[in-house]
Amino acid sequence: LMRALRDFNLPKMVDDDVVVFLGLLKDLFREVYDSMPRKRDDAFEDLVRGVAAEANLQPTDYFVQNVVDLQDVLDTRHCVFCLGSSGCNKTEAWRTLARAWTQGGVRGTTTLRDINPKAVTPNELYGYVN
Repeated sequence: LMRALRDFNLPKMVDDDVVVFLGLLKDLFREVYDSMPRKRDDAFEDLVRGVAAEANLQPTDYFVQNVVDLQDVLDTRHCVFCLGSSGCNKTEAWRTLARAWTQGGVRGTTTLRDINPKAVTPNELYGYVN
């Protein structure tokens, strides 16, 4: 339960909230907090590092974790907004993730298209339940 709460929520939080959230988890799950490492996919992280290096990016641990976090969020949601100041890996994170998905072959070829959200209705953009 603790791992699910941590791994599901951390990628969506801003840095200021992470400290508070981890403190709450540590208080609630005192016995297992330190012995519960984050679930990692080493093969995918190596793929991300390779894809980033091919794109002449520096595959730092921080950047790789951004890409992994983006994938974790997309595994549970169909729509994601990447917010942040200039130069904080937003564009390169999703581009690298798309290249990694294509190279990894697990999710097929990934195609990216920019759209103007004002040119379509909200139901066309996000879908709707009938």
